Amino acid sequence: MPARHTPAAAAAAPGAAAAPWRQHTAFKRGFGRAVSRRSIGRRMPTTASANASEDVPRPDQPLAATNPPLEVERQSERALAYAAIAGLLGASGVALAVAPSRAVQFLWGACPSLLVAGLARTLGSTLLLAAVCANCLKEASEKDLLRSDTYKRLNLGLMWWGVATAGALWLAPAPPLRYALGAWTALLAATSAHAALTYQETSEKGEGLNPIFLVHQFLSSLGNLTSYANGPDTALYALYAYGLAAKAAVAAMVAILIHGQLKLAQDGVLMAPLGTLGESLLPALGGGYVLAAVVLFTLKDAASRGRLGASTFKDLNIGVSIVTITHVITFASWLQAGILAQSKLVYAKVGAHALIAAFAMYNYAFAKKKKGH
Repeated sequence: MPARHTPAAAAAAPGAAAAPWRQHTAFKRGFGRAVSRRSIGRRMPTTASANASEDVPRPDQPLAATNPPLEVERQSERALAYAAIAGLLGASGVALAVAPSRAVQFLWGACPSLLVAGLARTLGSTLLLAAVCANCLKEASEKDLLRSDTYKRLNLGLMWWGVATAGALWLAPAPPLRYALGAWTALLAATSAHAALTYQETSEKGEGLNPIFLVHQFLSSLGNLTSYANGPDTALYALYAYGLAAKAAVAAMVAILIHGQLKLAQDGVLMAPLGTLGESLLPALGGGYVLAAVVLFTLKDAASRGRLGASTFKDLNIGVSIVTITHVITFASWLQAGILAQSKLVYAKVGAHALIAAFAMYNYAFAKKKKGH
């Protein structure tokens, strides 16, 4: 009979009884170490490749230009640049609009007449409009909306306004003093360069900074000023009001451009000569009318889409009201001083500016976005 495994037998022969248990334990330990070695051997190449990918990008990795963290950082840089431009333009505009005589003395080193001071005040209002546009672009940059047609149009408007105003100051019969001209040029160049670069980065056309392309895009961004296409969400009164105001701004710009040949601004309207300073300020003011036309067309486009209640268009309405109210104040002061003839044409201009200002303030306060927009 086979021997039974009893405690006594186990005590009598400990080596023989313990051998199977030691073998089983050794097998478990050996198997565990083998599994661990095989697992480590399989994981190590993966870890090494992961560490290597941090230094050397794989072919399927996104490039730096499309990396979301880098794009967010670029948005912040754009917003900071727009904020700086808006602040500098706003400070310059306030100085010209509030104290035009002192500003002209500081910039040109000459004592201006009441007519020239009024022109400087209206020039300051266009600077404030440019500051409003830059602030709208800052907010759009923070929200990553610069690829929208509205903001591309504003960027093109700011760019060409800066170029036109700088050119007008350099080519003026009486340019500003050297330090003033340098400061103006630096500010306007920075505004135009940043707007152009942002347009290039957010445009899908891929034409870069080709001047011919930018001129074409600027003109096409204005669309057809004679078109009043509308839909179910269109604010009809606003559509026609902003469209007519944009045409008036373009007409004012054209009148200033051909002023040297036809003297349209003086025939039966002005009772005092412009002088050299006035002749120097008018072309710069014409650049401001270019920007005003772009802003008014942008508001016309917003009215056709039922978007006048959006924050961007509310801010643009504030800018339009600043320009038009400043014109009303300037015309009133000229009428009181006898610089402007008391004619129906002058009163019509004053009334038109007052109506546009009131309409812009009304839309700022009461315009609402249509549902679903």
